[in-house]
Amino acid sequence: MSHEVQIDQVTLFLAGYLHWASKAKVFGTFMPVVSYRGHACESWELLPSLTREKGKLVPSPMLEQFERELIAEYRKRFDLKDAWTEVEVLAFARHHGAPTRLLDWTANPLIGLWFAVEDEKHNASPGIVHQLFCGGTNLPAKVSTIPSGPAACKCGTPVHVFQSPPKISRTDRQSCVFSLAAFEGGYAVKPLDEICSAQNQPQIRSYRVQPELKLGLRDLLSDVGLDAYSIYGDPDSYGKVASSKFRQLSQRLPPC
Repeated sequence: MSHEVQIDQVTLFLAGYLHWASKAKVFGTFMPVVSYRGHACESWELLPSLTREKGKLVPSPMLEQFERELIAEYRKRFDLKDAWTEVEVLAFARHHGAPTRLLDWTANPLIGLWFAVEDEKHNASPGIVHQLFCGGTNLPAKVSTIPSGPAACKCGTPVHVFQSPPKISRTDRQSCVFSLAAFEGGYAVKPLDEICSAQNQPQIRSYRVQPELKLGLRDLLSDVGLDAYSIYGDPDSYGKVASSKFRQLSQRLPPC
């Protein structure tokens, strides 16, 4: 009986979440960009991996130098020739775990929710899904070179939002969108919601995920084909799916 109640709670949550996710599109007037980012813990800040060193203020010149060297190394080691722009190289590096200035989002609200619930280590913590909404034309959908700051770009904004390059194999799987904050003015080391609040564009809204619903949501998302393998598509991720299924199977067995 309790299991049926839990499933009802999960279904109600999902219905409310999808209603929330769809509302931004209703108010978009010109080419709105709506994307989602899930965090397993609601306390995590909207900071890119390059600037998450807690308690350490890394100077911007050092971060810029690291970024230049990272791009050069990825070009050399993985044969990313001149046909790859700086932004594409940086996106490739981010998709393979390198610390970058990019913050990755997804155009699919269910994938955003999956990232908020998938990590079993954080089952006891509330998760959160952030929604990024760009309703105007001052945020370009395509960026080829990395702007150093608002003064270096015609649009004059410290934040750029663009689709992940199709050259990267995980792009279609994750419906990936990137945000990129400028080094100039210290924007790159500030949480994105703080920047957006000061600039009044883009807009960020958030949806809390109760910890007691995470397991049920994982099961429901898995039933519709969203799991680690569908997100990443490599042998390691399928191994994680198989391990999770085996744990679920063993939990149903009576104790010895």
